[in-house]
Amino acid sequence: MILLWTLCLTLGGQIMARPEQMAEPKGLFWQLTDVHWDREYSSNGDPKKMCHRASDGLGVETGKFGTYSCDSPWELVEASIAAMTEQESDPDFIVWTGDNSPHVKDPIPDWDYVFSSLKKVTDLLRDQFPRSQIIPVLGNHDVYPEDFYPGKTGGIYEAYLKEGGWEDLLSNRAKGSFGACGFYSTMPNKGLKVLVLNTNLYNVPDNLTSNIEDPCGQFTWMERELKKAERAGTKVLVAAHIPPGYFERFVVSPFYNEIHNKKYINLLNDYGDVILAHVYGHTHTDSFRLFRTDENDEVKSIAFIAPSVTPWLHSGGVNPSIRLYGYEPYESHITDFWQYFLNLTEINEHLNTQVSTQKIIPETDENLLAEKSRMYRSWASRPIQEIEPYLDSSNELEVLDYRNKEKKAGNLKARKRSRRSEGPGWKLLYRATDFYNVPSLKNEYMHSVYKRLKTDEDFFGQFYGYNTGGYVFETCDSKCKREHICAMGHLHNRDMEACLNQSISTEVSNYNIGKSLPSNATEVVSENQGSDIVKLLTVEQSTNKNTHVITVVCSIVFVFCAALIALFMIHPRNKYRVLRSNWRHSYEPIEGNVL
Repeated sequence: MILLWTLCLTLGGQIMARPEQMAEPKGLFWQLTDVHWDREYSSNGDPKKMCHRASDGLGVETGKFGTYSCDSPWELVEASIAAMTEQESDPDFIVWTGDNSPHVKDPIPDWDYVFSSLKKVTDLLRDQFPRSQIIPVLGNHDVYPEDFYPGKTGGIYEAYLKEGGWEDLLSNRAKGSFGACGFYSTMPNKGLKVLVLNTNLYNVPDNLTSNIEDPCGQFTWMERELKKAERAGTKVLVAAHIPPGYFERFVVSPFYNEIHNKKYINLLNDYGDVILAHVYGHTHTDSFRLFRTDENDEVKSIAFIAPSVTPWLHSGGVNPSIRLYGYEPYESHITDFWQYFLNLTEINEHLNTQVSTQKIIPETDENLLAEKSRMYRSWASRPIQEIEPYLDSSNELEVLDYRNKEKKAGNLKARKRSRRSEGPGWKLLYRATDFYNVPSLKNEYMHSVYKRLKTDEDFFGQFYGYNTGGYVFETCDSKCKREHICAMGHLHNRDMEACLNQSISTEVSNYNIGKSLPSNATEVVSENQGSDIVKLLTVEQSTNKNTHVITVVCSIVFVFCAALIALFMIHPRNKYRVLRSNWRHSYEPIEGNVL
């Protein structure tokens, strides 16, 4: 009977361990990317000149925490990191994926500017997260001149350790590797290795490396590190600044040189079973990429591209963003992430209202103030999706706190955290598993999300709205949709070109996100029962029913067997008779009866 019951438990347990019934992930890490701190930002600057102070004195009130057409003021940098500590102050580690200097030419950030910017942000992160490992990554704006990294070891890379303040962030082994050419590996905990790459070496504008087959020997080093992880049974998180493939909002040119792009993708596909996920920045937008094979369309790994802290974008702008990931160290995927954002339109209007109610306006300044007001309204009146209706309107925000203070068992529990009380602040834009309607962010689930984006118009419209952190400044027509879809699923240059020449199924003529986003934005279950995600979840629901059947049958068998044993025990001819004395059970053999 014991063997039978063990078999029942095994069969039932294997089916019952469905993803949505698994425990909350035991690990957390933040991703902070594309800070782009601009020291010359002025809250009374010119938005057409990166919000630097206007020489004619006719600036506009651009906002204390930033403006969509400009890089970050220091107040925004501080607010971003403060928001991280408010939501999760004790993560396992923080992946800081590069780009800390601004997109400015007056003056162009030189080495002193670059290193002092890195040092100040480093000091702030260390002060706010004293117990968490900070994992820095080089971006294409963390060098002078921008984009130009040498393809040979040594030289400038050692200066980041001393001048940039990164010496105290890395182990001796990591410092040795980083000092050679800006890449290294680290193990923040047992079972997980973070592979920090300097993908700026493959960047098309960097003509110092374009003719080098393996700049700095990084490909050789990558393969060696991946082999070590494979032998040790360790999962690898790939962290870099520039992703491979194309930018979904500007598909004219790929990010990498073709020879580097192909080798990078093929190498990481070869070790897809080892890779937990990829995390990148650089685009300032929210998206993901599929690393998949040409032969059978198998997804080998998923790359998550996080949106930026800076509100600057080459066209339009984005709401400042930070991202928190959940993971299991020994699993082969990211379990979830939480995307937070700061609604610049809302907070600037709030602060400007406060200022206007406190300011005494001299009569002699009426004409000047009227002109400033006109300029500001013109600048600020870009289309924006009002996202408040589908955010939690209560005074609290539902988030997950992954760790009790003892951090012994590693169990995670859900709780509510109060929002900041001084006015509009950082909010949860969406939770990935809720928005995508999947149990986790496994390869097969994200592949199904990708397929659904091609066919579900409302779902893609909502995804497009999140691409810029909820700030929608232009509509997305069929060409726009095709470029997004192709960039997510086609990383090789030729594949991308072929995709762009094809039509995406069930295209619509125009996505006016400002009108099409539903108020209940987190409820994304489509009524289209033919979608891949619905099919996956239907299979899991069917499996759950089978689990109940097996459990019931096993219970009946167990009760029947227990009854037989009880009858056997109390039968007068049995060798053992149950004797009860003082509420304790004992067994006394009866003489003369031998089995």
